[in-house]
Amino acid sequence: MEENRKELLAELYCLRGGISVLSQESGKLKSEDDRLRGVTVKMEDNTAEIINYNAIVDSSKKTLKSAKHDYNKAKREYDKKSFPLWVHSIFTVCLLAIAGYLYYIRKPDSAYVLLFDILLGASLVLAFIELIRALLINRKLKPLRRKMKNAKQLMIDSKTWISESERGAKLVEGENRGLGEKKNEYGLSRADAVSLSVPMGEALHTALLRNFEGIIGQSYYRALDLIIELIRSGKSESVTAALITVDNKKALGRLEEAVNAAHENLSSYLEEDITELSAELDVSFVRLEKVIAEENERAIEKIKSSKAYISGGIDEIRASFTKTNSKDNIRAALAAKSRESSFVLADDLDYILCHSR
Repeated sequence: MEENRKELLAELYCLRGGISVLSQESGKLKSEDDRLRGVTVKMEDNTAEIINYNAIVDSSKKTLKSAKHDYNKAKREYDKKSFPLWVHSIFTVCLLAIAGYLYYIRKPDSAYVLLFDILLGASLVLAFIELIRALLINRKLKPLRRKMKNAKQLMIDSKTWISESERGAKLVEGENRGLGEKKNEYGLSRADAVSLSVPMGEALHTALLRNFEGIIGQSYYRALDLIIELIRSGKSESVTAALITVDNKKALGRLEEAVNAAHENLSSYLEEDITELSAELDVSFVRLEKVIAEENERAIEKIKSSKAYISGGIDEIRASFTKTNSKDNIRAALAAKSRESSFVLADDLDYILCHSR
């Protein structure tokens, strides 16, 4: 590989490593955001569930009140109409008892046998008439009994719905209290991550812009894998020529397709290139690290002046900045993010920058 091409590829890989670090920090923020969002969504769902439970309770109370009214109304009417049924039933039983008694004491050889037969027949006829009246009244009372039965069952169901809904609402309210505590905890954790990762990412982003402004601008970060592929394969002799190809692909609406194809190739030879370009990469990393150190200090001073919430002290912040934005971490991130295309890395960069205050 030609010396100039080696140096240029080392610079491009160094840039990719820096963007990879930003992608990792973006992943931390996404994790915090997703965790907080998950709790928030669950609390919102629970709140909607509580509202639904309360609506069921209110509706069931109205139903219970209406069912009680219907039951009492039907019972009053039933009690009023059931008295004649009771009277006719008593008469029927009494007349049958009389008929039975007459039949028992009747003697065929008695002089009064005809009288006994007349009384027995009259008793049976009257008993039959009373029975018919009782049956007719009972038939009229069936709808009232049905109404009372339905109203009573509805009262039982309403009480069950009220009890179950109130119990369900209490359980969900208890869960929401626990989720509220988690939300506060996650909120503080997210605030800590934003207060640390965002200024750290801003410092690294600014350092990348400064260090690589003569090579490639941020608007081409998405196409970085394609640019590396064009330089490495010799299809473009310079970054300028590669950028022209990128612009042509973009104009044709085929940029993402070309970048993904280039990334497939890059992921297969990235490890080999890192080994071959080890010396050139060290030079690029050291040069970038110096620029990063300046931007780190600016970011730390900004944190001091803004008094942003961060759980650790300034010394801990400085140590975290130095470790995350170090050349060793950039080299490690370059390898760790080899399976993600520059399109994805650029999206992650946008995500962390959108949190900038």
